[in-house]
Amino acid sequence: MAQFSVEITRLSGSVLGGNQQTCEVNPELATPGFLLAYFRTPEGFSSVVGNSPGTIARNKTLSSKKLPAIEVPVPPLETQRRFDRLQAKVRRIRTIRAASALDADALIPALLHQVFGAGDRAA
Repeated sequence: MAQFSVEITRLSGSVLGGNQQTCEVNPELATPGFLLAYFRTPEGFSSVVGNSPGTIARNKTLSSKKLPAIEVPVPPLETQRRFDRLQAKVRRIRTIRAASALDADALIPALLHQVFGAGDRAA
């Protein structure tokens, strides 16, 4: 198992306070997208929380000394890249589905109006 850390801020679009740390991913060993996906799993999130002293109510923070010690199961780089490409396809499909749902939401009232129109029919 290799050890890595990822700049989750840049990947998730979050805004951090001044006491937050960031790290760069070594592109020869891992992809940011793969690491982000791992840290979003229950196992990955648990590894971060488990290495963060404090309590949820009192600034549970991962120190710069403990961050590099988190072990991440890392498949071969080409497998990670393939995973990233599949994730990108999933995002595109979700975007298309969301747009299709909006189109359907707009189309249904228009169809109902056409079928049951306003005053065109004799009773």
